[in-house]
Amino acid sequence: MPLSNARGQLKSARGLPISTRLLNETHRRLMRGVRGANKQPGEIRPSQNWIGGTRPGNAVFVPAPPEELPALLTNFENYLTRKMGYRRWCVLGWRTFSSRPPSLPRW
Repeated sequence: MPLSNARGQLKSARGLPISTRLLNETHRRLMRGVRGANKQPGEIRPSQNWIGGTRPGNAVFVPAPPEELPALLTNFENYLTRKMGYRRWCVLGWRTFSSRPPSLPRW
């Protein structure tokens, strides 16, 4: 199970800390065998995406551009590491990750 792997990584003294690497690895595992499995799961997206509309200019929602993602994810990782417990990290992490998708969409 992908999420049990993430929990195990966080609990283990030798596991991954809360990090972009852990988020990417969890995303890679979650995307196995589902629609979008061929869309670079577990990798930071190299191109702009959007929701609704035919281009970013008329889209309903446009997340951060790909060139800003490394800095945004580092800031996010630092915030979660300093300020959050595990459960809050999961809730806020999912919410933030969903609204600023660093990976390509599944469709």
